[in-house]
Amino acid sequence: MTARRVNPTRVSRRLVSLLDNRIADLTTSVDAGKTAEFHAGLVHGLRLARQTISKG
Repeated sequence: MTARRVNPTRVSRRLVSLLDNRIADLTTSVDAGKTAEFHAGLVHGLRLARQTISKG
């Protein structure tokens, strides 16, 4: 079986899109089981990941 070639630009765009969706979900929803600090830290981490992926 031969390996399928992956387009890095397409992968990074898809990852950024998924992160954008997750960040939007987190900023609009409230999870009663998590503290505000946890919530803010998670959103911050996702934004940093998005920024890192976008820069390449």
